[in-house]
Amino acid sequence: MKKTHNFQIGQHVKVIDEDCSGEIVDIQKDCIYIICDRTGMTLHFHPGKLIAKTNDEEKMYHRYYHQNIENKASKEKVRKPKKEKSPYRIINLNKKGDKAIEIDLHFANMPHKYVRTKHEILLHQLEKAREAIEYAGSHHIRYVILIHGIGKGILKQEIIHLLKGMQNIEYNDAPYERYGKGALMVKIYGS
Repeated sequence: MKKTHNFQIGQHVKVIDEDCSGEIVDIQKDCIYIICDRTGMTLHFHPGKLIAKTNDEEKMYHRYYHQNIENKASKEKVRKPKKEKSPYRIINLNKKGDKAIEIDLHFANMPHKYVRTKHEILLHQLEKAREAIEYAGSHHIRYVILIHGIGKGILKQEIIHLLKGMQNIEYNDAPYERYGKGALMVKIYGS
């Protein structure tokens, strides 16, 4: 079989005839997955729709990216510290006033700078689920909604495996009316 492209994971590419560029995170037979620089979403394209960024463009991108980070960091040093904000979405779960943390574990909705392979993506998602449960427990929030989507069910199975190893929790499907079949609800005891 003849290789039709010379792309590599980690390489920055531009999409032909679209306002999109990004870093390659996965390569399949006739499909290349990139994280779009502009939106942060994971998108897939046929290799013929992509061109590699030149070294000059790479240097400009990194210079711009690092300069913006440095500028942002210097501005943040001047600002007064803000009250700690939850890294999670807090929702009212029911009319009784129970609060819940809601976290969307879809890969495109999560920060993921150095995640590359499907295995790393899954580990990243499971880590974020565990962190959300620990955060809820330490902040006396009794419920966590883990939105996993429906897909092939791999993420849901792995989340259940993770939850089975935890103490003082129970879990079941989240309310169907709100989440369909794509979420689990974890109840934390002792919070």
